[in-house]
Amino acid sequence: MDEPTTSLENEFPSVDLAYPIAMSSFEWAHKRFEAVEARAQAALTFAATATIAVIPLALTKGLPASSPWLIGAVLAFLAGVVLATWARVGGRMNLVSPAILFEKWLHLPPWEFQKDMIYFSGQAWDANRVLVTLKQRLVILATLTFAFETILVVVWVGAGVVR
Repeated sequence: MDEPTTSLENEFPSVDLAYPIAMSSFEWAHKRFEAVEARAQAALTFAATATIAVIPLALTKGLPASSPWLIGAVLAFLAGVVLATWARVGGRMNLVSPAILFEKWLHLPPWEFQKDMIYFSGQAWDANRVLVTLKQRLVILATLTFAFETILVVVWVGAGVVR
């Protein structure tokens, strides 16, 4: 083993212990990413189903289509769809490309490879955490927007029944 690697091994003696943890961080990020996307899809599905079922039914009962409550509900629905869709399709995970591994890393000794992978997985962790947090916030906003839509539809139906 050459001198620079030995010096680094003395400076970072726990590379062998940290490497599996660093590699598992990609799996954790992937699971979180998929969970947020599944929540966004569920919110979209529920809101679309409820909207498509309730509004036409209420219109057949003679409720006014030009009501500001209905218009607000439709706008809230559209805003929720945009937010949930953005949460589903926006951004992509930061992963290690096998092509980059082949082109730039395979020449490294195993210890240096592991040390560098720990560093780069930390960078990917930070980027993936920011992305997942953004997606979570978008899903929360979409859910709140869909809840607001529901309130507006209830007020619209209630106002139509009272007439």
